[in-house]
Amino acid sequence: MDNQVAQHITEIMQVFRDTEMHFTDTSNINAILNLNKPKHPEFTSVVYEAIAMCLAKKNMHSTHVDLAEWQLFHTTHRDLYNTQLLIGLGWALASNNLSMDNLSSYSFNETEISKIMDGSGYYFGLFRSRLTIKNALIPEIYEGVIPNGFDAGLGRSIYYHSKGNPASILNYLSNFQHERHPQLWSGIGTACVFVGGFTQEDLSTLLTQSGIYASNFIEGGKKACESRILANQPTPYSILFSEQFENS
Repeated sequence: MDNQVAQHITEIMQVFRDTEMHFTDTSNINAILNLNKPKHPEFTSVVYEAIAMCLAKKNMHSTHVDLAEWQLFHTTHRDLYNTQLLIGLGWALASNNLSMDNLSSYSFNETEISKIMDGSGYYFGLFRSRLTIKNALIPEIYEGVIPNGFDAGLGRSIYYHSKGNPASILNYLSNFQHERHPQLWSGIGTACVFVGGFTQEDLSTLLTQSGIYASNFIEGGKKACESRILANQPTPYSILFSEQFENS
């Protein structure tokens, strides 16, 4: 499991970095989409997530946020990639050390806010892991209150850091208070299905390791399955997960 998962994670991260690099070279979105063709087509959504992040960051400052370009991109592509576009916005907020308070002039529903905060949690988990994972602290911008969705994104980053290894996942989770585990396991489930590379035996191991949070792990995985269906990109892994937990 570890090797296949690690390869997929490396590809995902490289696709995101390449897209971000190309965005600095050109603002022609169609050219960027044509330049970035993942080896595995199911990771095409990563390209859209990265573009959404770049568009949001273009005019994002502590005193003023202009999402006009992001909104146009979101309107154009949300039918297929709504979740990834909102997560990209969350990336942009976190990378600028901003919160939803800085988007008070824009209207987002609770589900959208949760996905945006998922993106912020993922960013903080990847790039400020000492603060948010090793020390399990909440970034100061949230004033001591964990936004809904943040820990799901943090859980996704834990899956990436651990390369899907169950023992490593449990080691990371041991840093956190138990009340944070449900959303963390939800994010782990989402990342597991999105990344792929696992077997049915691997799934059973993760399910056992999740213990009392198994329902959260399954819930997160189902979200990734739904996203795959929305984008018309089901994979053998999303199908396997759906079949195994169809009645859960």
